[in-house]
Amino acid sequence: MEFKELPPVKEQIMKCVRCGKCRELCPVFGEIGIESAAPRGHVFMVQMLRDGKVEPSPEVYEKLGQCLMCETCSANCPSGIDVHELNAAARAYLNDKNPNRGKDFLFGNFWTKPEMMKQSIKVASLAQRLGLQKLARNIGLTRLLPGDLKDAEKILDNIPPHSARSQLSAYTPAQGESRYRVGYFLGCGTDFLNPEIAQAAVNVLSRNGCEVFIPEGLKCCGLPHIANGKMDVARQLTIHNLKLFEKLNVDYIVTDCGSCSATLSKKNLKFVLEGTSYQEDGAAFAARVMDLTVFLVDVLDIQVDVKIDRKWRVT
Repeated sequence: MEFKELPPVKEQIMKCVRCGKCRELCPVFGEIGIESAAPRGHVFMVQMLRDGKVEPSPEVYEKLGQCLMCETCSANCPSGIDVHELNAAARAYLNDKNPNRGKDFLFGNFWTKPEMMKQSIKVASLAQRLGLQKLARNIGLTRLLPGDLKDAEKILDNIPPHSARSQLSAYTPAQGESRYRVGYFLGCGTDFLNPEIAQAAVNVLSRNGCEVFIPEGLKCCGLPHIANGKMDVARQLTIHNLKLFEKLNVDYIVTDCGSCSATLSKKNLKFVLEGTSYQEDGAAFAARVMDLTVFLVDVLDIQVDVKIDRKWRVT
């Protein structure tokens, strides 16, 4: 489907009344403070892109790339505009017009192969434990990384040597009587960077009467691909994961990752699968997806007796 004919581009731009409410909520605009970084500015930029008033250049992509895709503006827009969908559609269009080999490899190849990612993380963990990462930082080698990777590298501290998947079984039986069959959507960040969270999640589900299934061959939810203009790859990943969970016949699909939860929502799957024969499957899948905390409280009805003996600041 042509960029101009995509539902978000064709139907939603005209809704914007330039009220500016999104500016009050946008964390990026709060930091940068310029109109082009505000959701309203992004809507206007997409409109100019659609109408041919600006060229589909890397500079335009950079401006639209300032959006975190957090959906705060979309959730609070009085006119009901899904700004993040507009932004994602524009990024995909711009990516097609400005192909990048590094991005094609990272999101079209590397990030679609869990085994390749697992081995790379193991090498990175070893390099970190040997002090090679610190050495590379000290002599400036990390500054040579392309694009945003030099900034992303800074947050990769204490990389675990083993992924969660390598420590968890594909099936964990319920302790005691089985109440539910639960599929666990193990996200990339949890799997490779926080395996202890995955182990705790499976443990608490099992202890509360859930049979836990982790599909073999599960891949990324697709959010990094959507955010980086690789909508076609995100669609392929989504369809792949739908098929895996369909075979398990589970009652619920839970995830402890906020990014995965948002990506697997009914609204987002409708956007990603628009125009494919998997739209109904996507809706049925999304109906079973639930954040782990919500599932523990609303479905399993776990009651925690918390004694508060001091004041806490919660963010």
